[in-house]
Amino acid sequence: MMGPHRTENTDVELAPSPIPTPFLLDLARQALGERQQAAATAERATALAARIKKEKLSTDEQWNSLLVGADYLSIQKTPAFGEQDAVAQIGRVPELNSAVFALKQGEVSEPIKVPVGWVIARLDELKEPRLPELSEVEERLVSTGGGSI
Repeated sequence: MMGPHRTENTDVELAPSPIPTPFLLDLARQALGERQQAAATAERATALAARIKKEKLSTDEQWNSLLVGADYLSIQKTPAFGEQDAVAQIGRVPELNSAVFALKQGEVSEPIKVPVGWVIARLDELKEPRLPELSEVEERLVSTGGGSI
């Protein structure tokens, strides 16, 4: 704890600035709570992935059964995406894309930390890359400033 002290240039005693101790303690408690909550969430995600793999959950109905009593959990299918693409409702997370592209059809990933929480991915289908037909992209090209085609 700092008390009054003298500066080298004057004989005036200066008191240190008051520190709002309760605020600092609240921040410390909040930071500790967030770390504990993050650790608990990571453990829950790991346990959930282990359960999915152990029980060999493969159908949508089986996966949806995980939602019972799990208000912290949501299940969503994403549209097909490329290895460098952003994932719908998650964004571009290289670790997620790498993990998904390392899966074989029907396999389940380990939990992957993303900005919105944790993801456990199941690869349902792997589509071969292809060039879209002009009719599939024409409207998007025109609306993004590509002019008329």
